Amino acid sequence: MTGDTTAESGPLGDGDPTPEQLREQIETTREELGETVHELVAKTDVPARAHDTVASAAHSVRDKAASATADVQETATGLLHQVQDRTPPALRDKAGRVGSMLRRHLPEVLIVVAAGAVAWGARLKRR
Repeated sequence: MTGDTTAESGPLGDGDPTPEQLREQIETTREELGETVHELVAKTDVPARAHDTVASAAHSVRDKAASATADVQETATGLLHQVQDRTPPALRDKAGRVGSMLRRHLPEVLIVVAAGAVAWGARLKRR
């Protein structure tokens, strides 16, 4: 010590801290040590760090998937509008009627398609 009168000097300016100042220094040091230990424990907690990394990666993948889905939907909508604009009205009407008929008779259509698939599979098996 240089003999300066600082905040750490005692009431007589002799350079020795007062008991209250020592208590404050001890408390501050304890708090800093506690924070340091907490940080070290967090750094050495490998399972928690791995979990955080995986959670972050999963969040990133979900965000990218949502963005890609939105892009695909936007592109598909644009293509659908282009097809609709270029399709003659008579063909659109017929396609609409066929779609309505298929929806009304879906069970029958599925039975016919399944029977065709079985017949085709049997034919391929005979070869």
